[in-house]
Amino acid sequence: SFDCRAYYDLIRHGTRVTTSQVTPQRFMEYFEPVLQQGKDLIFVSMSSGISGSSLEALEAPMPPSTR
Repeated sequence: SFDCRAYYDLIRHGTRVTTSQVTPQRFMEYFEPVLQQGKDLIFVSMSSGISGSSLEALEAPMPPSTR
């Protein structure tokens, strides 16, 4: 489980917290095999206003027939 208190204590003591955005290529690596099996896939993302992942998923180089 996530220890919220410990997390914020680390930040208070100077630990630098970062996030990383998934690249279109990474989305393709995960999505394409599922779609090639003929399975449906639903990607639920945070709002595009606060996360770039939505745009990155849309930019993934997938064949149009799988979008």
